[in-house]
Amino acid sequence: MYDNVDITTIEPKVKQLLKSRHFIAPEDETAVNSFNVQKAFLTFSNLFMGIEILIWIVGMGTLLAGVVGVSNIMLITIRERTKEIGIRRALGASPQVIIRQILSESIALTLISGFLGLFCGLLILVATEQVVKNSARMLDSPVISFNVALMAVFILILAGACAGIIPAINAIRIKAIDALRDE
Repeated sequence: MYDNVDITTIEPKVKQLLKSRHFIAPEDETAVNSFNVQKAFLTFSNLFMGIEILIWIVGMGTLLAGVVGVSNIMLITIRERTKEIGIRRALGASPQVIIRQILSESIALTLISGFLGLFCGLLILVATEQVVKNSARMLDSPVISFNVALMAVFILILAGACAGIIPAINAIRIKAIDALRDE
């Protein structure tokens, strides 16, 4: 009937009114019981917000570990391809071309692994939906919105670019003469 009314402020007033109408002692706390749905809702709301924050922290930590892993893989790749990069530099490849190549490889590697992770997550959601549908009628089916999936792809591209920066810098530091002498 009234919007934006705090139930916590109304509850004691209703209890006092019931006590006075039914001749109950005002200090008797056990005569009129109540259950504050607003408090329970806030408790569950805070619980789910905490779980969501925890999921984001775990997800970002996993993404950071993946970025470090991709960066290490790219560093090893740069070491193994030192001669190739040296030859390309000797033939006139600009540093921008080499940086672009390393970054594109890093982004591709991150996108492939990210899409595999996203696909596995969607499979888990589908399996969870089947379990929820068959067991608990009061729960909604778990879904991932298109905007969240799009944001995940954007974050993957950004993470791939970040993972390739240090290897790209190392690649452009390779001098053609040193790379050819290395073997």
